[in-house]
Amino acid sequence: IVIEQSKQVKLEKLFDALKVKYWGTSDIVLHSEDIGKNINDCSIFKNNSGLKSNFIDDLMKSLHKAPVICFHAVVDKSKLASSWQETTVVRKTAQAVFFDFLAYLFTRPPDSRGKIIIEASSPFKDSEYLKAFTYFLSPGCKLIDTHFPSYEEIKKTLTQISFVTKLNHDTETQIADILAFGASCKQQQNNGASFSPNSYKGKICQLIDEKQVSVPIDASAKDKRFYAKIESFKLIK
Repeated sequence: IVIEQSKQVKLEKLFDALKVKYWGTSDIVLHSEDIGKNINDCSIFKNNSGLKSNFIDDLMKSLHKAPVICFHAVVDKSKLASSWQETTVVRKTAQAVFFDFLAYLFTRPPDSRGKIIIEASSPFKDSEYLKAFTYFLSPGCKLIDTHFPSYEEIKKTLTQISFVTKLNHDTETQIADILAFGASCKQQQNNGASFSPNSYKGKICQLIDEKQVSVPIDASAKDKRFYAKIESFKLIK
């Protein structure tokens, strides 16, 4: 997910209010798996379908109000070439998302800066994310000449990558985790699956469509050139 730094406080307040309503405290970390399985903090919904339904409605309302846009890079493992290793999957998805983020940054005012925050996962995956980040900052990046200004300009624009744990309580990483499940549902839908519009999966698929990047009516020719490079929902093949 992408958010303007000036809107982070608004986002945090929005989701703190949601957590206080159901748990009496904002000191809760929302996980997609916990929501789906009614485990850990979400065990309050176990055997209480009415409370769970109300929470999902409020969660969707909060996500619709959230001042974010989304980029998704999806790997359909059932269609992968047998030669693909996990290294390939992580590298390709990271590069796809970072590419879209960088293109989006070049549609912002000239002094805009971009920072990447990733929820720490494992030494292997985090190392691959760091490699993808440094790849875009290197003169050897093959995407520079055909898509972006010089790597010097990229270094001025994409300035930071950091890794956080769940205990950092970043609202943004929690939303990213929830919408990652949404991206999975969306790909299932693209493959022919059908979800009721009133179901959690149906609602989150609609949200995925809503939060994708759209080109502003008043976008300049330069900005349109970068918007055209963005593929908000990309299937990696």
